[in-house]
Amino acid sequence: MKSDQVSIQAIAATIQKDIQPLIQRKDIHNVIQKACKEKFAGRSPTQVLLDDLQEKEWFFHVERDDSGQITHLFFAHPKSIELTQRYPSVLIMDCTYKTNRYKLPLLHTVGITPWHSTFTSSYCFIMDEAAPDYVWVLDSMRSALGGNTID
Repeated sequence: MKSDQVSIQAIAATIQKDIQPLIQRKDIHNVIQKACKEKFAGRSPTQVLLDDLQEKEWFFHVERDDSGQITHLFFAHPKSIELTQRYPSVLIMDCTYKTNRYKLPLLHTVGITPWHSTFTSSYCFIMDEAAPDYVWVLDSMRSALGGNTID
């Protein structure tokens, strides 16, 4: 993966500054792969993400289709929820077009404070960019902010 290569290069450069270049890039790659394998412990990347969100007490809501595939995933950090509750007047939603590994649109919601600084309010992967998808996102956001709960 490209991001792994970048981090491996950064690690290798740091190590080479501090010690003799006895460690090869492949050694670093192997250590990273071993750590990922241990963290995953037989779970899928999606399950690891959901477990991490729950462990770190993020608000999240998942919608699945009849086969159990995730069609929607809304998530927000507790501090983001607090900021959105405090400054709800201006929220900007931007949907990137299927640029992620799973080819799902990512909806990023950003809030603005009275001092014109921005903060991330929430993220949501959605299956499509149709009206029902956006209604689902807004219902999830309402629930995250303490409004009506999601069925």
